[in-house]
Amino acid sequence: MLLAQAPGKPDGDVEDRLTMDVRLNHHGQIDLDAFHSAPTPWLARREVAGHQPRDLEIIRIDEGWALQSTRSEDNDPIWTFDGHVFRPGELVRLRRPEGQEFLFRIVSTEQA
Repeated sequence: MLLAQAPGKPDGDVEDRLTMDVRLNHHGQIDLDAFHSAPTPWLARREVAGHQPRDLEIIRIDEGWALQSTRSEDNDPIWTFDGHVFRPGELVRLRRPEGQEFLFRIVSTEQA
């Protein structure tokens, strides 16, 4: 995914990337059964030019999804995200705890 829009970046930034390793069902939605039966955590990575990449874990919060740093400390924010269908061209919305929203556009998907 590439950043499509964010505070201070209304036109996005192709140097801001988010990669997520999730399993999807045949409708292109996150497969909840695969998440619960996975032997290892699902991971993601955020890469922004000029910054160290951040390794993240995909976690379940209530009925939704979130990203948490793999180096998580008590003060690390948990970013919630939503996306209904995970296919190229679709948008995924990340929310910081204080409410700022970042939109990422899916540019490709791969089957494992």
